[in-house]
Amino acid sequence: MMLLGVERLRTLILTCSLLEYVGHRVASEEIQSFWQHCFLTATLSERLARGIGYPQPEQAYLAGLLHDIGALPLLLSNSSEPIQAESAAFEGWRESLALERERFGTDHCEVGRWLGISWNFSPALLEVMVCHHNPREAIHDPYLVGIVAAADQFCVVRGVVQGVGPPEPCGSAIHPNEQILRACLPSISPEEAGKLGEMLETDFLHLIQLMDFGAAGVFGGGIPKNPFREFEART
Repeated sequence: MMLLGVERLRTLILTCSLLEYVGHRVASEEIQSFWQHCFLTATLSERLARGIGYPQPEQAYLAGLLHDIGALPLLLSNSSEPIQAESAAFEGWRESLALERERFGTDHCEVGRWLGISWNFSPALLEVMVCHHNPREAIHDPYLVGIVAAADQFCVVRGVVQGVGPPEPCGSAIHPNEQILRACLPSISPEEAGKLGEMLETDFLHLIQLMDFGAAGVFGGGIPKNPFREFEART
């Protein structure tokens, strides 16, 4: 408790409880895909936070790990519904906030907000859950939201998908990595965006080589069995 702090420890316990509950009711492939995305987003969020000099890189890691926590109740709801012929039209709902709203009447950002409020998460974590697809709407800690949003989109464009896809290309000659970074963190310079983009690209390739992917995942498998233990170790 002294190392993690009461707030982070409580956050991890609540999230582990939700994950355990959902894990018994949702296909393992769904949970695997969820954690592949969240774990890589968390790791890249921490690297990016250190790269721009954000003072709390561990907070960036935790925020990246939890940014899509609102998707777990939707996965649970989806698994409990009977398979119907028209459900094929919703196959890509995990990649579109609009399809989430059409299918469930809400989206994972809004569900994340409900969870964050009911669990009394910090304003910074709550804002990440709500605004990570629209980082320019962030008010409390726009840097933290922008960091997680950039890491999230970076994973999405490489096929590690849980949330919505990246914005449509605008015809710019700017490299996609720089485009993501400048959209999510508008205060950084073009030169800094270029260097950070190269850093994230290198780190991502290094991470997917180090991680123990098995047969079910995007690259052929898995992530560490307990990502929270990884968080505790680094703090």
